[in-house]
Amino acid sequence: MIQLQQSPLTINPIATHSNPLSTHQPTPSSSFVGARSSVDLSNFSHRPNSTSTFTDTQVTLNALLPGSMITANAVANAVFIGGTNVPLNQTIGIIDALSVVEGSGFGYEGKSIARTNIKGLDFYISPKETFTFNFQGTMSLTAEGDRRRQREFARSKTTLSIYGTDSCGTQTLLDQLSIKGKQYNNRNSLSVGTNNLSKSFKLNIQSNSLSLGSNDISFNGTYSRTFKDAMRITVVETQQTIAKVSFRGLRSA
Repeated sequence: MIQLQQSPLTINPIATHSNPLSTHQPTPSSSFVGARSSVDLSNFSHRPNSTSTFTDTQVTLNALLPGSMITANAVANAVFIGGTNVPLNQTIGIIDALSVVEGSGFGYEGKSIARTNIKGLDFYISPKETFTFNFQGTMSLTAEGDRRRQREFARSKTTLSIYGTDSCGTQTLLDQLSIKGKQYNNRNSLSVGTNNLSKSFKLNIQSNSLSLGSNDISFNGTYSRTFKDAMRITVVETQQTIAKVSFRGLRSA
């Protein structure tokens, strides 16, 4: 199995400074939020006729008060290696996404979004054949800040969808699996969940706390389904990471 080697998300909080003004003045804050994820698809039982990929990034930033700074970065990568001329053992899908936002000062808000999508098109399945593949991935989520009034979260979501097209040209969503992780600010508050886990998917998932506001999630599993009739299969993987911060320093801490 081909694996992505991703280093854990490194946390570099912005240094905070004491406020030389009176306690009745707004107090500056600092924030760091990051969401990083990667997923591999491998060991396909069949070769796709063609593949496609899509990536998209979006960043919105706003320094609300003088003396505030906000920066963000979003990176998305997607590749599906396959097709009629690619050896079956080299048919793989790899995607990764990174969203990071940092803020400091008396008032700011920002959001970073990275999206990826890959498709393996037209896996032709004969009657009584079984279509299979493996998947594995990681999510690194960090949300740190030094003020109670700050709002930060890091979120990642990966969805695997299997569509089937019959001899009449009718396409149907056959199976779907969504894996979601969300990290809240300044406390070890992690939400991990799955949706639409069909019986064709087998999933193992675990989380590992790195610090007060940072967690790693890893997962792996298989997909396997035997088809009674001939079928054309489309495998679609979508992935999104979001990092968001908000601080409105209207009152002292």
